[in-house]
Amino acid sequence: MVRRAAKIICNTHPAEDDFSSRFPDKALKFIAIPNGFDGEESQQVRREARPADDGVFRLVHTGVFYGPRSPEPFLAGLGQIVRRRPELRDKMRFIQVGPTNYGQVPIADVADRFGVTDMIELVGSVDHHRALEFIASGDVAIAASQAGADAQLQIPRKFYEYFGLAKPILVTGGACKAVSMLFGQKMPPDIWLLEDLDADGQGLGSVIEEMFDRWQGGTLASCDRKIDLSDERMAADIEIELIKACP
Repeated sequence: MVRRAAKIICNTHPAEDDFSSRFPDKALKFIAIPNGFDGEESQQVRREARPADDGVFRLVHTGVFYGPRSPEPFLAGLGQIVRRRPELRDKMRFIQVGPTNYGQVPIADVADRFGVTDMIELVGSVDHHRALEFIASGDVAIAASQAGADAQLQIPRKFYEYFGLAKPILVTGGACKAVSMLFGQKMPPDIWLLEDLDADGQGLGSVIEEMFDRWQGGTLASCDRKIDLSDERMAADIEIELIKACP
């Protein structure tokens, strides 16, 4: 494939670097063009009215927890927060949109182990547009990625939809490297990266607590989207590369 292809598209910069290092004599064939979001659909969701402000800080995760992509660090982090600041128990909610089990274990049981059952909301599986509505009505969207070297080559697809909805985003795990390379010096101030997660939730709890304080002070969301990650832009980039490769 590498020998015969005119151009090879990688969907992250680390993936481009990885392939280029494996095929140094073909390095110029590789180009990074990331995934994107549906701009038209994002605009429609953004017009949805947000529920009246009730003073509750909503962290929304969509998708499946499995293997090294675990809900435990988030629930442990909430447990750390309420031990330090008990008054925040009624002011934070972790909302899971998608399967409500972690493997064979109900997420509610995991939350109970950390004493935060009353701080979670398990929505279950919904259709795609409804999931976007939950994201739009939240305050922070969570992109939980796996750990390890291979995970550094990937960015969860949901990250782009979060970006398209102009939500503050908390990225955890190996995807932090690829996300940081995506933006370089133009990293939006409301995208938070935490690659290493400790088992007791201390680090993640501190980040969530800081996000809450900024949210409460009105300084969390910036809507600073200087980079276009829409599907339309990505399609145009692919077209340009095809024209250059096949004049």
